[in-house]
Amino acid sequence: MKTRQQIIDETLQAHETTTGGPDAYSPMIQAELEKRLTEEAYLTCEDFAHFDVKCCDAACESEPHYEMIDVILDDDRHAWVCCHIRDILIRRTKKPPAPGPKAKKKGKLVDGLFDGEPDSVAERLHAGNVAATSDEEKLYYCLKYAHHKSGRKSGDQSLDSIVQQALKLPGGRPTKGFSESNPPQNYSLCFLCGALTYLENLIPETNYHNCRVMRELLQKNRESHPTEDTQTDETQTRGEDD
Repeated sequence: MKTRQQIIDETLQAHETTTGGPDAYSPMIQAELEKRLTEEAYLTCEDFAHFDVKCCDAACESEPHYEMIDVILDDDRHAWVCCHIRDILIRRTKKPPAPGPKAKKKGKLVDGLFDGEPDSVAERLHAGNVAATSDEEKLYYCLKYAHHKSGRKSGDQSLDSIVQQALKLPGGRPTKGFSESNPPQNYSLCFLCGALTYLENLIPETNYHNCRVMRELLQKNRESHPTEDTQTDETQTRGEDD
């Protein structure tokens, strides 16, 4: 469990280390976190290690101020977690259709990034979750779905053992709700790190996302071609604004 200020301080420190320092967009990050973090203390993804599921890098590392979710547990405590943990807590497998044009645009961008062959295993697990008649059964299917889609951190325990342990720990009962952010409207996707991009999180005077992967790529290009313009094709880092 972490205090509100701990989350803010750690998030800012991580961004200043990996995205260029306070001169990048730390003020925007701080303002968003101060607005969204309304409780004095939160459980975090670390408190749900018993789920044995890998976290979402885009939420936990790249854009936590927009991508992390505030989940209200059954005991009224709040959890500041990524989408992978959120979906287990709220017993969700497949995300429902986006309701509005803004949400639909984000869904289209994300779906376009990860589209591939139909996943029969995921569809089967989703059907099992929908048909489940008890919360324990739903937890089983959601954990199995998350392990299949996102991977496991250790894989040391059987799924049945994880379910039985999870039922006794935070997240073992149905949650009361959750709230997401309301990010800026003009965004795309960074195809290097998977995070959403906004005017505020672009490298100044470029169309490139101000993430660690992009900054390292640009630095390598500068070192390899010190006398050349090292701009990278925008289509590698930003989605089509359809």
